[in-house]
Order: sequence, then structure tokens, then C-alpha cells
Amino acid sequence: MPDPARISAVIITRNEAHRIRRCLESIRWTDEVVVVDQHSTDGTGEICRDYGAKLFLREMAAGFGEQKQFAVTQASHPWILSLDADEEVTPALREAIQHAIVDPGKYVGFRIPRLTAYLGRFIHHCGWYPSPVLRLFRRGHGRFTDAFVHEEVVVDGPVGELDADLLHYSYVTMSDHLRKLDLYTAYDAHMLARRGIRVTPWNAAWLLIGKPLLVFLRKYLWQQGFREGRHGLVLSAMAAFVTFVNYAKLWETDLAGEAAAHDAENAPASGAALPGTYEEVLALLADLPPGRVLDAPCGEGNLAASLREAGHRVVAGDLMPQRMAHAGIPTLGLDLNACLPFRDGAFDGVVAIEGIEHLENPYLPAREFFRVLRPGGLLILSTPNILNLRSRMKFLAWGTLFWFDEWTYRRGFHVNAIPMYELRHILTEAGFAVDGVRVNRRPLGMRAAAALVGPLLRLVARDGGRPDSPNARDLLTGEVLLVRARKGSGA
Repeated sequence: MPDPARISAVIITRNEAHRIRRCLESIRWTDEVVVVDQHSTDGTGEICRDYGAKLFLREMAAGFGEQKQFAVTQASHPWILSLDADEEVTPALREAIQHAIVDPGKYVGFRIPRLTAYLGRFIHHCGWYPSPVLRLFRRGHGRFTDAFVHEEVVVDGPVGELDADLLHYSYVTMSDHLRKLDLYTAYDAHMLARRGIRVTPWNAAWLLIGKPLLVFLRKYLWQQGFREGRHGLVLSAMAAFVTFVNYAKLWETDLAGEAAAHDAENAPASGAALPGTYEEVLALLADLPPGRVLDAPCGEGNLAASLREAGHRVVAGDLMPQRMAHAGIPTLGLDLNACLPFRDGAFDGVVAIEGIEHLENPYLPAREFFRVLRPGGLLILSTPNILNLRSRMKFLAWGTLFWFDEWTYRRGFHVNAIPMYELRHILTEAGFAVDGVRVNRRPLGMRAAAALVGPLLRLVARDGGRPDSPNARDLLTGEVLLVRARKGSGA
């Protein structure tokens, strides 16, 4: 029979080599340490192994709550102590925990007061202390919520209180605080959107000015932040700034949603892409064995669902992940203007449908797609076909291209008109070998126009009608350009 007083410590990590040792030193007394690492590149995993931890490498596909719950499921002892890499168990807390699990009474979990250091000073005001957190609980009686951020443990029984502090070294420098602020506010804005909250002309002044001001006054005056000196002043101001950024990012999401709605009004109603696009994508992926595929941007997830039905393990990503309409598909908030949060070679295939035209610098996502693909992996990329006859006639008449006009540029929606030959160059520069170019469909009207105008264009251009020519039949008539590229097996 297992000892009911044995305990497992669980931690999730990503590039924590600079501070994980203090945490691991403080829990040497536990019976087991489980670390779930998000493919760190700074030696975090090796440090954890040196301390005897059971190490699991895993992408964080659905937020902090889901990742921590996975760590809990890997533990083998009756009691779970969940920690962050920047926390430390003091000798007094160790004694309190050991006493609690030997004689827990009616309790299935215990809250622990947490004392947080800010820029080198432990903060006892501003609402930061005692700030009890439920981190000690019986396995099988508690689990983490599935929140992207600010996850919590919920238990199915009474909860007790410990009186010794858990030390939290979260904000070492102001740069550290700003970096975390940018990450967590993106998740906060996502959660606000999921709750149906919007920034409107009627509440904008309250959400963007009034509420941050109220947060500052509560932190600095009501919660006595002034007693912490300059630390309390800066901390209270940063708390107000976090509130402002949360709603500013929510407003930014609303703007993107308005742009998407405008775009949808000008396209046939078939989800996130024009008719025929998804069918061509699946055809281009036909020779890819079932594997791990990234779909970004995923929109409502229709293509991701089709890929899952084809046997692939799909990870979806979008700037507005709340639009995902299909349950069971891990969906992340991803910005293709930034580096992707995945290890090198993490995917067998990447699908990026109608996304690269939204980016100011399409070379960055091309390089990132190359990095996260395994050698031999496939990339399917699409963009509006600005070489078709409709686009060329629009340019002659109005000086604008198909799907690229004053409205889309002003709202930052479609900002980069990329012709076929430039897209090929972008992928080649990133290291890909382009081995297929298709279009989604060829409407009858454009096919008829191409039959009349196409020969004249090829004659004037003297290109001989090559398949990859800007005057080839498909490129003159297709609405969406789809390119298949492969990462070399030796890359």
C-alpha cells in the first residue's frame, strides 16, 4: 500500500536555466519531482535531470492550465505540490507541508500564502500579500482549470490554510516585468473576448481611462502601496498600465474582427477561404503521411477539422483564437509577425492559408515555417492571386489590385500584395524548394476572358506560355494562389 504522506512536486518550464536551481534546491526533500519542459534551448532540461527530476518534453499547445494538468497526471504520489520555476519553498513552509500531509484531517487541499519580490524587494502591500494560492492537494481530488493564463487549482473537498510563505521571485528587472506584461496581456485579452466583452464607443473611456485609474488608486491608496515607497508607486502604476493594455489589445482584436467581417462581405461565404481553396490544400498534402501539422492562421478551424479527419495531429493558431469553432483542436494565439513558440522540427507539415498578405514582412514567417518543419516537411502557403485578369483590369481602371484597396490598407488588413514570382523568391530565400503551384478555382467569366486575352498577353510578353509564367492560364483565372514547398531532407 502506498504511503499516504508521500508527495510529488510538479513544475512546467521554458528556458528557466537562470533560476530553476533555487526552486529545485528547495524541494530536494520531496519524494518525486516532475518537470514538463517546453523544449527549452538554454539547458533547463539538463539542469532538471541533474537534480533527479522526471523530465517530459512537451509543447504548450493550449495554455498554462492544460500544461500544468498534464504535469499532474505524470506524478505518482498521493499529494501534489505545484510550483513555478521562479518560486522557492522555505524551510518553514517545508515543515508546514510535511505536517499537513501527515495529518490532513478533512482537507483535500491547502492554500499557501505567497510573498512576491518586485525589483529586489518583497512586497507586503498593494494587494500582493498574503495572496494565498492553492498549490498543495491530493492527487485525484484536484485539477487545474483549462485557462490560458491565471490558471487555478479546483478541488472537490474542503481546503485548509498553511501559515508559512512561498517565496516568489517573479519580477527581477523592469524589462522582465514588461516582457511578461506583453505575454500575459495577450492571453488576458483573449479571455476577455471569450467572455463576450468588447470595447465600444460607449464604454471605451471607462475601460481605457477610468478603470486603469481606479486600479491605480486601489493599489496605491486602499491597499497601501504608498507604504512600499517607490516600489509601491511603480507597481501600482504598472498594475494600471496592465489594465489599460488588456483592453487596448481587446480593442485591437475587435478591429481585426471588423476587417475580417468586411472581407467576408466581399467573398463567397465558405468559412475563412474562397471556394475550392481547402480542397486544393488537401490535394497538395495528399502524399504527406499522417503527422503533426500546424494550421496558422486557422480562422474558424474548418481546414484544421478536415486535416484532423485525414488523420493528422493538428495544432491551430490565429491572432484571434476565440474564432475556433471546432472542439478538441489545440488552438493558440499566434502572431505571424513574431517568432513561433515551437521547437525546431516540431511539425511534419505547415499550412498557412490567406495569411501572409496581412504581414508587413513575409520573410519572417517563411523562415519560421522552415525552422519548425522537420527535414522533408511540407509547407502549403496561399495568398490572393494579384496576377489574374480581374486584378489586372481593376488596376488599369482604378489603380488598385484585387483584394488590395484603400480600405484594406487603411485598416491594416491586406497590406502586402505578393505576386507569384515574389512568393517563390521568399520561399527560396528561406531555404524551401518550391515543387507545386496551383489556384483554388477558375471562374467561368475569367476563363472566357483568358481565352481571348491570354494569347495576346503571351505574345506581347514572349514567355511561350510556360506553366510558371505570370501569363499562364491558371494564373490568369485563379482567385487564390497556392504554393507547395518542401524543406530539404538535409536541412
